[in-house]
Amino acid sequence: MLALESTGARMNRLGSEILAGAPLMAIDEVVSSIDGVTLADLAALTEELWAPERLSAAGIGPDEQRFDEALATIAPQPARTR
Repeated sequence: MLALESTGARMNRLGSEILAGAPLMAIDEVVSSIDGVTLADLAALTEELWAPERLSAAGIGPDEQRFDEALATIAPQPARTR
C-alpha cells in the first residue's frame, strides 16, 4: 500500500487506467479489490489460463540441455521449432 502512495506511482496507475480504458479507482477501492480475491478465484483463473499446451518458451544461450531440463517441469515433450 505504501508503494501506491508516492506521487509517481499514483500518476503511473492513473495514466495506465486511462490508457487501458479502466475505471479510475481510489486506493481504498484497489486495496479492497485485492483483499476480495479468494483462493477459489485464483484456482478458477488458473484453470482458465494455465494450459500447458498453450504455453511457449524461448531460450538464448549455449546450453540447450539446461533449457530442456527447465522446460521438462512444465511440458515433458515440448514441440520444437528453430
